Amino acid sequence: MLPACGAVAPTATTAREPADRTADGPVAAAATDTPPAVAPPAPTEWPRPTDAVAPTPTPSPSRAVLQAVAALQKPSSEKKVTNRLQIVQNQDFHPDHNAFVRLLLEEWGKAQSWPMDISYIAAFQGGSDLNQKLVAMVQAGTPPDIMDHNVSHHQQVFLGVLDAVSSFVQEMEGQYGKTVAGIRMDAQIEGRWYGVPYYTRSGGYYVRNDWFKDAGLDPDRDTETYDKMRETALKISDPGRKRWGWGMTINRSGDGESMVLNLIHAFGGRTQDKTGQLVTLNSPETVAGLDWLKETYTDQKWSGMLPPGVNGWNDVSNNEAFLAGTIGITRNAGTVLARAYFDNVPHAESIGQVQTPRSLNGQGPRLENGGGETLRLIKGTKNKDAAFDTMRFWLSTPVQRTIWKISTAYALPAYDYGWNDPIVASHPISKKFKAVVNNEDWWGLATPGPIQAAIDAVGASNLFTDTMGEILRGKPTRQAVEEMHRRAVTIYKEFGLKGE
Repeated sequence: MLPACGAVAPTATTAREPADRTADGPVAAAATDTPPAVAPPAPTEWPRPTDAVAPTPTPSPSRAVLQAVAALQKPSSEKKVTNRLQIVQNQDFHPDHNAFVRLLLEEWGKAQSWPMDISYIAAFQGGSDLNQKLVAMVQAGTPPDIMDHNVSHHQQVFLGVLDAVSSFVQEMEGQYGKTVAGIRMDAQIEGRWYGVPYYTRSGGYYVRNDWFKDAGLDPDRDTETYDKMRETALKISDPGRKRWGWGMTINRSGDGESMVLNLIHAFGGRTQDKTGQLVTLNSPETVAGLDWLKETYTDQKWSGMLPPGVNGWNDVSNNEAFLAGTIGITRNAGTVLARAYFDNVPHAESIGQVQTPRSLNGQGPRLENGGGETLRLIKGTKNKDAAFDTMRFWLSTPVQRTIWKISTAYALPAYDYGWNDPIVASHPISKKFKAVVNNEDWWGLATPGPIQAAIDAVGASNLFTDTMGEILRGKPTRQAVEEMHRRAVTIYKEFGLKGE
């Protein structure tokens, strides 16, 4: 599930762990924090990252943020910092969320008398690729210490920029309970953890319940399949009132990749086989899913539900349109809901969430899962002990409860203990997401094979929206799918896999 909304992110349906995984609890005692053998160098044609969107600026902390940070106790750490503690912070489509985390960390550092350097991911990258920047800094011996993000752990482990953190995750699970499956399946590789679970990112399809009510429609029943969702989107549309039902793009963006992948998967298409060695995209099922999307965005029958310029949208466009009250259904990370509450938009209480439509036109299961943010220890850090104390504070219950409250129904617990907290359990959207993020029957893009660097690289290459763009420009779908398949095979071979 793609966490979009302005954050630089991997694919919409994040690849997950192999079906035969056995890591169902804390890492076995035999597992150590010694990383796997040094990974080979990155392929010469490293897949292009998803086009970045201008980050959400962080205004001066609001009064609520100032009060929240001031109210939190900052325990003392006896650890020392060499030079400075450098933290790279992810940035979301929610200014109070960003401001709270940043100010919290600044005040934590002041309480310890540590020199601190906190930068957002976009500022840290400085226009370069994130992973390339990390590789260069690790090799130069000047890495940041901690990174908060949701990008692929597998690519970063492949590139050798993350330290294993298994013992620390064991400590956190011992204190807070088992972590959610969605994060575990992405952050635990070959029995070792490479990211400390931080919070779960909610997502899915968000709808205007009031529009459904006006049209005499039921949000759940009338979105059960993609055919029903499309018909419903047309019924709730009224361009004369600036209402468009279908608020999803297939343009080159994280949200676009998500939409294209969802329809490929819904029709039965898959990217790889069970072994993870072979690409399987060239199939009638993939063609059927892309033809359905072509019809949706080109057939005059559906034009009345499509917002103006939808095929030029980026990752924040649907957020802005939904908050402006001009679209009735969108697929997004939960920041759109949290931001609606934060901005006090008039229709905030009319926003609902529906499950992913059933696959195979209602005959198959709902292919949905979830993931989240992790805190990552960058290889070569000179401040490991101070970094771990910082993470302990960051994950402490008072801090986590504040994050859940600020980012209502968006930032959710990463550990079992939090799901019973009234902040989470009292919100209908929050509490139902627990089942989604713990779904182990569907692990996204990698299904039915193993999660690995190659599948994550395919997901980060804009392969699916690029293919859809060619189809919309007139290329026959079958030809476009064949070319998409060959491009994925090339990526697999660059990672030492058969490909075909």
